[in-house]
Amino acid sequence: VLNSGGVHDVNLSNWQIGDLAAKDFAYNLAFSTGCGTLSLGGNKFGPKGCYQVGRALTNLDNLEKLDLSNNAIGDAGMKGLAEGIRKHSNLKSLDLRYCSLSDEGVIQLAKALSTPVLEELVLRSNSIHEK
Repeated sequence: VLNSGGVHDVNLSNWQIGDLAAKDFAYNLAFSTGCGTLSLGGNKFGPKGCYQVGRALTNLDNLEKLDLSNNAIGDAGMKGLAEGIRKHSNLKSLDLRYCSLSDEGVIQLAKALSTPVLEELVLRSNSIHEK
């Protein structure tokens, strides 16, 4: 199903994919070039899994909405994920609730977000401090 270029909405939330299966998952995801909405919340992705997802994102040219909420991304995972996010000029919505991010991870994300069309960024329930 993921390999079909005609799939626009992919909702794989709470499939518990995890870091071990993330490499194979990301490989298949990279071929879903028509994907506009990708929901991957609650899949037990940690830093290694997010690195793999970030690599796959570089091929999803039509991606407008990405949900990675409830994954233990952490600051280390954001580094790899930011690489994939950086290449998206169409991204309008990004949900990173409950992703174990601190100020460092948010700074990495901010550097990657060069898209002027981002309309929604959800970062609540992370360890972010006002400065």
